[in-house]
Amino acid sequence: MVIEVMIVTEDSDASNFLKKKLNNLDAEYKIIEVDDGMKCLCFLEDNHIPDVILIDVEMDGMDGIDVFNKLKGNSILKNIPLVFLLGRNDGFSEFFICNVLGADCILKPVDVADLKIKIEKVLEIPEINNLETYIG
Repeated sequence: MVIEVMIVTEDSDASNFLKKKLNNLDAEYKIIEVDDGMKCLCFLEDNHIPDVILIDVEMDGMDGIDVFNKLKGNSILKNIPLVFLLGRNDGFSEFFICNVLGADCILKPVDVADLKIKIEKVLEIPEINNLETYIG
């Protein structure tokens, strides 16, 4: 099964890192790179919907939260799973994303093994061997 992942970040180094690391994992990933929130929405509105979106919270212009709100307001796009990329561990951002928005997030620098688990979790892929992964 090929998992189509859209990476939305202005940080080309982070995007390249994620693309390289995901492609080195045992799962098959097709990576789509987009460098801002507006381009993400335009891409999605052209009816190309990935399996999951990895989106940076902090971007100039339309940030990750803005994109999230636009997606949730669209009946066709509202169910696309998102994993937010957080650049800081202030506690509040993670709490807000997980508990208020009901989304998932991962801290940068991203541990790719953890990211794979997050992707499998939001896609509800049953191949995760360790049930404790869902709990922690």
